Amino acid sequence: MMHLNDTKSQVKGHHLTYTEHIEIQTWKLLDKSNRFIAKELGRSHKSINSEVKRRTTVQKKLVNGKPIN
Repeated sequence: MMHLNDTKSQVKGHHLTYTEHIEIQTWKLLDKSNRFIAKELGRSHKSINSEVKRRTTVQKKLVNGKPIN
């Protein structure tokens, strides 16, 4: 049985879902790499890179390799 939220079967060119945005934010807060997140979501790492660059997800800011608030 296929779930409606099954993100592993996304068709190329489709937008990320709200759930995927939340998952990306959560994984970024846990210091997961974009490639790890892409693999978990079944998406291209380029899609995740673009999403993080657009700042639609949380991105940790670093100064000299240390997080700032």
